[in-house]
Order: sequence, then structure tokens, then C-alpha cells
Amino acid sequence: MENEQVAQQIKHFVGRKIEEFRLAKGFSQVQLAELIGKDSANTISYFEAGLRKVSIDDLIKIAKVLERTVNDFLPKIATEHLEPKEFAIKLRANYDKLDKETEKSILDFTELAKKRFGKNK
Repeated sequence: MENEQVAQQIKHFVGRKIEEFRLAKGFSQVQLAELIGKDSANTISYFEAGLRKVSIDDLIKIAKVLERTVNDFLPKIATEHLEPKEFAIKLRANYDKLDKETEKSILDFTELAKKRFGKNK
């Protein structure tokens, strides 16, 4: 149950950041939806309300359109004190505790990062 609460809090945090940065750029939900290739402003509304999880692909598109980094949309407390190597070690140590959806999201993000930044280690 605790993991579900954390996931919900993260969805709300990300949603509030999307709304904050969208409004700062002067975009409507309709405009942002069009700019990231969505058919409806409802998608943006659901993201902002924390009712729908934002995929990594969508978050990258939103960040680009709003001239932000993906990190700008994420809570800092979770990783601010960790170096990338430490984060990877902690993730590896807790990997077996992840649910399948989170595991898939991490793997998808890793593959996307490899393609985007050309790092193949």
C-alpha cells in the first residue's frame, strides 16, 4: 500500500510541475497537447491532476516543448544526495522489490537514454 501512495504522490507532483511550467510558457492544455502529439487536451488535464501516469516518452516531449529538463519535473528529495553510481547500486539492491510496471518503466527509460545519449556500457 505504501508504494501505491508514493506512486500517487509522484504522479501529483509531476502533474503540478507540468501545469506550472505550461502556464509559465503561456500555453493552454490544448496547445501543449498538440505540441506533443496528443489528440485531446484531456490527456494534459489528466496528467496535471495526477490521474494518469506520464510516460517517459511523453515527459521528454513535454520537457522539450516547455524548455525544461526531465529532472525539473521530478521530486529532488529522492535522488538529490545520490551520485549516479550510488543510485544504480541502490536500484540494483532493491530491484527484486519492484513491481512489474515500475521495472518496465526503468528498463524503457534505460533503453531510451542509451539511444538518446549513445552510451552503451
